[in-house]
Amino acid sequence: MRGTADALRRHGFGANPMFQAVLAEQAGAVTGLVLFFPEFSTLRGCPGVFVQDLYVAAPARGQGLGRRLLAQAMAAAQAWDAAYLALMVDRSNTRARVFYDRCGFADRGDYDMLVLDGAGLAALGTT
Repeated sequence: MRGTADALRRHGFGANPMFQAVLAEQAGAVTGLVLFFPEFSTLRGCPGVFVQDLYVAAPARGQGLGRRLLAQAMAAAQAWDAAYLALMVDRSNTRARVFYDRCGFADRGDYDMLVLDGAGLAALGTT
């Protein structure tokens, strides 16, 4: 993780917020987090919500908190008429994969998420 508190404040709570987040607390301690933002699918022809991060602290797992956080993200996304939830899961995170399978998530077809940054992004240019 390379994100900092300053980056989160600037990009999430500044003049042009890039994401929304919901925190879950118990006895003053953060026990969960969902961070999300809008996306649009030309294949579906509608907006959705992309969940960048879903985290539930170990002591709070197995109590439905992850499902409640996803539901809260979807409720907030109704502001842009979101019709679906999308996310990525690390292939090696079998516990998360079991959770998402139980929720009803399906593979996104034959598509892999790719990223371009660093030297490759610089080589792309801005023209």
